[in-house]
Amino acid sequence: MSGAKEPKKFEGAERRIHVVAILILLAFSVLGVQFWRLQILNLNQFSEMAEANRVRQKRLDAPRGLIFGHGDVVLADNRASADIVFVPGDCPKERIPEVCQTLEALIGIQSHRLLAQVEAARRQPFSQIPVKRDVSKADRIRVEENAFALPGVYTVVQPQRRYLHAETAGQILGYLGEINQRELEEREGYNLGDLIGRTGLEQMYEEVLRGHDGFMLVTKYAAGVPQFRTDRYGVPYIAKRDSHGHLLSEEGLRQPPRPGNALYLTLDIDLQRYCDNLLKGEVGAIVVLDADTGAVYALSSTPNYDPSVFITRGRSQERQELLNESHPRRMRNRAFQEQYPPGSVFKIMMAAA
Repeated sequence: MSGAKEPKKFEGAERRIHVVAILILLAFSVLGVQFWRLQILNLNQFSEMAEANRVRQKRLDAPRGLIFGHGDVVLADNRASADIVFVPGDCPKERIPEVCQTLEALIGIQSHRLLAQVEAARRQPFSQIPVKRDVSKADRIRVEENAFALPGVYTVVQPQRRYLHAETAGQILGYLGEINQRELEEREGYNLGDLIGRTGLEQMYEEVLRGHDGFMLVTKYAAGVPQFRTDRYGVPYIAKRDSHGHLLSEEGLRQPPRPGNALYLTLDIDLQRYCDNLLKGEVGAIVVLDADTGAVYALSSTPNYDPSVFITRGRSQERQELLNESHPRRMRNRAFQEQYPPGSVFKIMMAAA
């Protein structure tokens, strides 16, 4: 019909454009407010978070204090030991089981035990979990050659206890063992994988001998992973580039580890060895004291054991035999851990007469 009014071709377009413009304006307003909140209102908070992501603290283990005998003879000191450690935070979560299985194939560790340690340390993802201590050169080379398949796995040099006189005075000095989960919760200043005294003087003077760990700050660039290393002398350094090619550098702030305090004994190691030889092949004890001061010069007990068994690779079978308390019990010091009936007092009187 010619009299009907024809609709406009773009009728209502102007109104729709106004609505879209208003929506866009509102969206940019929301973004502007959010940018203002993030960059101005919460500047300090997010600056600290960014700095925490950029800078990472690495622990430097403190060597235990030395133990000296009579005449300042060294009974126990420390040596450099190459250890394999795993930092779960430097490994993609989905690859952790694969890395554990690869380590099992390369150096013979138990992957399920390592996975359990990773699970126990989930609240501290950047802690160094010990994979294998005091590794051989062959194991170290295998790990380094397969570094591309082992993100978060590093080789570091740690101070390790050394007992210079083997079985002589071994029961007196005691041995070291890895701290367990319960002890971690009860003790302050310890980390997963730390060694603590289990028996003897190592246990009795743990707080004196343990020392205080230091730290160094490492800068992480972009997606780079800090490649924490130590040289053959145990001095830490940072690789020039990480596995992604990103530069890494060490921050100026560093606190060196403080070694534990030294322990000085009146024990005469030559006299102790002589008493051990007198008891060789027998089960017994000899105690030599200074009658005037009560100083202990010898505290011999046989059979005895070498405390290095618990921290030296390749001696797991001997270690297991000691822990099983096989007869006669070598880890029991018969000089003070046993009870004996007293001898005849009358004989002393007769001898004095």
